[in-house]
Amino acid sequence: MGCVNVRRCQKEVIVHKSKASGSAGRTRMTAVVWGIPAQGGNNLLVSAALDGSLVMWSGNGPYARPTAEIRDAHIPDTWTGGIDISPDGRMVVTRGGDNLIKLWDTRKFKTPVVTVSHPSTSDVYSVTNIKYSPNGSNIITGSASGGHLHILNSGNLKPELVTPVTAGSPLITVQWHPKLNQIVTGSANSEVHVLYNPNTSVRGAVDVMSRAPKKRHVDDDPNFNNRSISRHPTIGLTASGRSRDPRRPNLPLVTPFAKSQPDEKHINESITLSSMRDEDPREALLKYAELAKNDPLFTNAWKETQPTTQYAELSDEEDEGPNKKKEDIGTQDEPSLEGSMGLSKIRQCYDPKLAIFDLSTPTPLLKGRSSLRNPYMARITATNLQRLVLSTYIYM
Repeated sequence: MGCVNVRRCQKEVIVHKSKASGSAGRTRMTAVVWGIPAQGGNNLLVSAALDGSLVMWSGNGPYARPTAEIRDAHIPDTWTGGIDISPDGRMVVTRGGDNLIKLWDTRKFKTPVVTVSHPSTSDVYSVTNIKYSPNGSNIITGSASGGHLHILNSGNLKPELVTPVTAGSPLITVQWHPKLNQIVTGSANSEVHVLYNPNTSVRGAVDVMSRAPKKRHVDDDPNFNNRSISRHPTIGLTASGRSRDPRRPNLPLVTPFAKSQPDEKHINESITLSSMRDEDPREALLKYAELAKNDPLFTNAWKETQPTTQYAELSDEEDEGPNKKKEDIGTQDEPSLEGSMGLSKIRQCYDPKLAIFDLSTPTPLLKGRSSLRNPYMARITATNLQRLVLSTYIYM
């Protein structure tokens, strides 16, 4: 049970446990009806199941177990699509797939009061229904053949009136409107009919039929005007006969620039370096090779002293990469170094990151900081490949 005022809301979920053999306690519910007595009283909730049972609950709850249940109310495994409660809430009528219409008393909910034979269409059309009239004096339903509307007596289920509605098509659903006092029917051929009484029915179809038909002028007939020939029927259609969209423009030519063809001269004059798109970058660089060789811009200072470019070679320690653990330079003796005139050459260095040079006079092989005797010594420490730190030590 859901709430009509709150979307996606469920107030109660009622579970019906089937007692039929082989059903494992589960079955499908084929029809359900909610009855509100017009004279007052408790609401009723009656449902029909596929196992042939008819179950009744109190509308006010609780819903844990049904108030009454009739097993084999109709033949099992037949679709009981029609069920309704009388306006006073005392009687229940069902139309089953076993071609039977049964009338039940809610006060003695055990055996049917009246049973009549009536061909069923619920095996093909599951929405086949049966309805009480607003005052409860009649019961209406459709027929499987001929498309007739049957108006039955609510006491003995005998037909009081049978009227054809849709010849040759089954009449599936019926509804008796309480305010308009009109009967609306739906057939298998997708037709909807409204039946009314001009004396007792109000509004609805009565107002529609009471209006005079609209008067049409002779100029409204397309056969007598020139509107049909003003436009050829093939105008606006494609070759395949489909309608052409008038808002869709013709597609322009596809170019590398965009979906249009710009002026090439305008592009070359207004956009800087627009011609580079068509140039080969390798050829553009090679045309400056001869000029760079004859007139170097960055290496012109070493043209005479070092005409041939020499590249440094990495030692074994430098090849190992930056992950090598650095040693503490401050706690170790400095490596031995053979000095020469000024900044000359280094024969052997224990740590390539540390080099000591004698900037005054040539000195013999130096071993450690304690062997330095010159008053001014410059110590150059290369912390990395990009930075040199120069520190001067003065010994007194």
